[in-house]
Amino acid sequence: MQDVYDAWWRLPRDERGGVPKTPGPPSARYTDVDGALWIIDDRFLALLDDLMQRLEKWLNE
Repeated sequence: MQDVYDAWWRLPRDERGGVPKTPGPPSARYTDVDGALWIIDDRFLALLDDLMQRLEKWLNE
């Protein structure tokens, strides 16, 4: 499903208009050792970016 979605985005802009957009791939899912389900989406990645910046700032002080 991801390959089909990526192929649609690689089409030139004028060709994309004539081809129906394929549905996006489902959100990535991860089950941790405790059995909790994590959905890896843009909000989760933004949270990790923020955490990384805060930790870098803390380590550099």
